[in-house]
Amino acid sequence: MQALDLDFHLALSNATAPDAAHRVPFMVNVRNQLLEPLEQYAEYHHQSPYTKVIFLDSTYFCAHSILSLLATADTQQADLACGLNFSDAEGALQFSDTWTARDIAGRAFDQDPADLVSDAQGRQRLEAQLPFQVQACWNGLAVLDAAFFYDAHNTTFRVNRKDECVGPETLLLAQDLAREGLDRFVVDPTVRVTNSAATWELLQAHGTLLPPAVGNTTALPTEVAYVEGSAEVYCAPVDVAAPGSQNKNGTWVSWA
Repeated sequence: MQALDLDFHLALSNATAPDAAHRVPFMVNVRNQLLEPLEQYAEYHHQSPYTKVIFLDSTYFCAHSILSLLATADTQQADLACGLNFSDAEGALQFSDTWTARDIAGRAFDQDPADLVSDAQGRQRLEAQLPFQVQACWNGLAVLDAAFFYDAHNTTFRVNRKDECVGPETLLLAQDLAREGLDRFVVDPTVRVTNSAATWELLQAHGTLLPPAVGNTTALPTEVAYVEGSAEVYCAPVDVAAPGSQNKNGTWVSWA
């Protein structure tokens, strides 16, 4: 980055990630520390030179996918745009971020890539490989407006309050944005990331992860027609990563 004359801030830590039960406070601290340079610049200059913030939690990705998701965020006028992250389940790909991702009906994404979302519009656009609206997402790669983290919004990552879902900081961030009317959230199914080389190779070998589209999907508009989302979302237990736990072992809570 120095060779390219790019400003950068490198934050290193020897902290050890805790177990799942204590993960959220740890990640809140990590993510908010990463935002400090942005907040400090904006506070000093009363503005920020940046228009977008990219959060990349996955280690294997294609650079073109980052640019593609930035373009999706712009063309869809999205407040939050996400890709899809996958893991390897004994040679079969499965969707990873079931703890955060919620379709527009408020249900957790399924681990099965062919049965990812429950709402009809989302499924149709997913089959057509078009961006689709969701209630919440993160999915290993997320793009947001930089202004959310300074300006009048001053959004931060946080843990749940007593009357809220004991969920991840990423789900709570989506809820906080939605409470401000910033609820245009989309997933671009063509943008995919993983956390291991083996899963990345498996992902490339699969090509499409979806069954043949049913009906005429060529007539679908490229733009997302935003609708009002569910008044409630599924609140997943901490052990949501357990197979088959989606939408079964948790509770439904208010999104307002």
